[in-house]
Amino acid sequence: MITNKSIPFRPKLEGEFRTRFYTVVQQINENTKTSELEKIAAQEVHWAEHECTVNLAQRKKYRAVWMLLRDLIRASWKACYREGVLEMRLPTLDKSELEGNSLSEMKSLLRSWMQDSRLERLQIYSDFINRMERETATKKSISHLIADGEELYARLLAIFEGRIEISEAITPYLQLVRENERDEYTGQKLSEIWRYFRLSWSTPAETTPGRTMQYLIRDAAHPNHAVMGIASLENTAVQITCRDDYIGWNAPSFIDKLKGEGSHAAAKKAFERLLEYLEDGIEGIDYFDLCASEDIVTPSDDIIRKLQYTALTAEEERQDLLKAYQGGNAGTISEEKSELGSISKEIEQALYRRKRADQLGKLLGAKKALSDLLSNEKFDELWSAFCDSDNGKSCIRTALIAQKTKHIGSSMMELNVCGAIPPYNEILGGKLVALLATSPQVISDYRDRYSDKRSEIASRLKGEDVCRPADLVYVGTTSLYYVGSSQYNRLKIPGYIFNSSHDVRWKELGKTVGFGTLHISKATTMCLTEATSDGFSRINHVFGEGASPKMRLMTMAIRELLESDESDTKEFSKHAMSRIVYGAELASNTLNYLLGIDESPNYYFDTNDYAGETQKIIDFWLNRWVASRLNYPPVFERVRCFDKEQFMVSTALKKASEWKFEKLKEPEKMVQIQSDKTGLDFIRDFYRGSSGYADFIDYGFLSRVHVVTELDSAIIEAVSTGKDVVLTGNPGDGKTHIIRILQEQLDTLEVDPIIELDASTMTNKATLIFPVC
Repeated sequence: MITNKSIPFRPKLEGEFRTRFYTVVQQINENTKTSELEKIAAQEVHWAEHECTVNLAQRKKYRAVWMLLRDLIRASWKACYREGVLEMRLPTLDKSELEGNSLSEMKSLLRSWMQDSRLERLQIYSDFINRMERETATKKSISHLIADGEELYARLLAIFEGRIEISEAITPYLQLVRENERDEYTGQKLSEIWRYFRLSWSTPAETTPGRTMQYLIRDAAHPNHAVMGIASLENTAVQITCRDDYIGWNAPSFIDKLKGEGSHAAAKKAFERLLEYLEDGIEGIDYFDLCASEDIVTPSDDIIRKLQYTALTAEEERQDLLKAYQGGNAGTISEEKSELGSISKEIEQALYRRKRADQLGKLLGAKKALSDLLSNEKFDELWSAFCDSDNGKSCIRTALIAQKTKHIGSSMMELNVCGAIPPYNEILGGKLVALLATSPQVISDYRDRYSDKRSEIASRLKGEDVCRPADLVYVGTTSLYYVGSSQYNRLKIPGYIFNSSHDVRWKELGKTVGFGTLHISKATTMCLTEATSDGFSRINHVFGEGASPKMRLMTMAIRELLESDESDTKEFSKHAMSRIVYGAELASNTLNYLLGIDESPNYYFDTNDYAGETQKIIDFWLNRWVASRLNYPPVFERVRCFDKEQFMVSTALKKASEWKFEKLKEPEKMVQIQSDKTGLDFIRDFYRGSSGYADFIDYGFLSRVHVVTELDSAIIEAVSTGKDVVLTGNPGDGKTHIIRILQEQLDTLEVDPIIELDASTMTNKATLIFPVC
């Protein structure tokens, strides 16, 4: 079995909290069961919330640390205290780990990991769920849109016995969810019908900012046009490595392809195209207040450095404005609200000044390097070495990102929600949803909805409205489980049904590494936010502020709560729920269009008859998949036994226990925890890194490792003249160590100083009235 590396889990706790943490985790070993680890975490969270009575800031961090540890354990991370350190390891779930487990067992295991997050979300929507299921004078219950097992069974049996045509017994159609539009059979809003059915799934529902198209797949053969399935096409993730490799947007794959061809002429043409990408990117940025026009034409190192400095100062300004705005000390800050979210217009301007300067600096730097390379007479000798250099790789990456940015939010969508609603799952309704997600109707709806819509981020970067072509040419998705997807496997729309040679197929492009925030619960997210807020929120769920607010929060929180480098911080964002990445090309020249080689897409269907061409896909599904499915006898009994009362979301809601986030209150005092060590223990743990905390180490041990410096005499001199001395620094810098070393000398001074080894155990009030030496 391939395993990932072990990562030390070292919280940045101080004083009594650090001591307690390491005392508790010493009982964790390789044989400790997950249930026992969860019990330990629950006990420590309870201690921080109800028993500990000092140091509000440290209590917040202590609770957040244990909530994070609990979620990592639930996502299959393994914990073991070894040689003074709590080590965490995430197994790589591959085929070798499936031995002895059936596919259904592995899927059940993965569902259990997501169960808490899902139940948390259901609790939030409890009023909505109950309202949707109630009958009122003006609206019918959502249950009327769920097919009854017996009723669908009767239709399927009629097909099987030849008493009715398959297209008459099951009549699917695609319904776009439009704002405030209501269902004619129940009176419910289409958007709320879609949301209700999304809550019925095992994965927790998450919202995605940006472009979204939600669909209901309905069955006109049902009295109320029951919902067969749901789909949601949303803005795709900026970075999916295997997808970008396939398209040609990743620098390593781009370089490998270039070197594989080995042609100087092809290389020059490729670099010229990269330069075009950069020019397009530069054209999309308003630079009037950043640099002069001549700097754009012939960029210099000085202007690039200036732009980097401008980006840095703009980010500092943004954070200062956020502190003032959220802290109620707005002062001269403009009260005008931003259209992006819960920030002021002034904060928005600082955000986009930073984005403009940062992007422009990178684009001009890459332009300068590529221009110098292309104009060099020795290009044939230099281009390969340029590709191998760090600067060369960076320039190529910047150019490819510029091209990807043109299409990632306008020509591509991600099928984030795709599946059947029971009992239609038994007749492969999920495959129908996946096929229709690539249909001419979706391409038409996308163009109608977004062809005249301004691109929010691009418009703010350019300083004027930017409307990019709404030509949808690629739809991506990921399997729900890493163990495989029967929904997308072998699934395609054969070109012959459109008299075309182009098959639209769901291609397997690779697998994700199980990276994201799916394993982090809402409870933990709130605790992380509280522990790392610093009095203001740096992450405001503002469109354009950055990708995945929850991911950025988690990364920031881990960096601030744990002693970990950038690499380890990213590792903690992994979970064992790796997924298969699929992609569908909706045009015969999708890749050339995305790479800027072709100016417009060549679709596989008659663009003048979207409805008729989409019906061909539905007919294909009925005759290819449903007809063959009815030759499998168990399907009939499964459909007949479907109980829609048990399917109702309120049934799952009963399993959800309410969790209420409560802010921790200012404490008064804390009981001291003692820690004894023998000399051998000290030397061993000092070597391993866990005796580096001077709070409770014997004075004799401390004195043996103490090195006298000028700081010793400076402290003694300052205190002896009646001055207050405050030692500040990061955990482990030696503040407590030097105070304990000098305490005997300080006690003999005439001024009789008051010494507080751990000011963090004092309340805010006690700190303010702390007596002067």
